[in-house]
Amino acid sequence: MQGMMIGLEEVFFDFCILGNFHLAPLLVFFWSPALRAYRRIQRNLAVITKVFSVFPQVLSETGSAKCSRSMRIPTERGLQTNIADMFIAGSETTASSIRWCVLFLLCHPEIQEKLQA
Repeated sequence: MQGMMIGLEEVFFDFCILGNFHLAPLLVFFWSPALRAYRRIQRNLAVITKVFSVFPQVLSETGSAKCSRSMRIPTERGLQTNIADMFIAGSETTASSIRWCVLFLLCHPEIQEKLQA
């Protein structure tokens, strides 16, 4: 799990390096830092995708993914994508919130002391 989180953090960092290369993706091959970032993203996304590919199988084996006839039955790929989206969005949001809280407490030691008490 920790390795996946580190890979996810690298993906976010590398997306910042790539910036607007999505407008002209072939230019990535002419600037070595962008090419390295692109290759790291591909490698990390493959690992992350592999991790999330297990969840739909587990759900179908346990019977948790069964739906009634009136509900739309999600595909295995759809379940995998939804789980990955929720996990990635939730982990980034949580990490960002914690960073801001720590920064706030560093700037306001009197409030930090109240919390510790």
